[in-house]
Amino acid sequence: MTTTTTNATQSQTPQPPQQPPLPSADELASKALLKRYEGLMMVRTKAVKGKGAWYWSHLEPILLHNTDTGLPKAVKLRCSLCDAVFSA
Repeated sequence: MTTTTTNATQSQTPQPPQQPPLPSADELASKALLKRYEGLMMVRTKAVKGKGAWYWSHLEPILLHNTDTGLPKAVKLRCSLCDAVFSA
């Protein structure tokens, strides 16, 4: 007795990969602000270690958040000598 096996191949149409949703303008702006804030923190850290301008040790980057959305809305520099706040 002879048995034969037939493998049936299923033809599937490949589906195109789904594109992730594009980020909103608010998300793009908050990402740019976070990058700016991290850059300022890096400069300040180097200055505190003695590898930058002396005045950076007195400037503290501050990330301000929108009260409605919670997303970052601005980066400021606060002077620890005079408590003034500057736009960054």
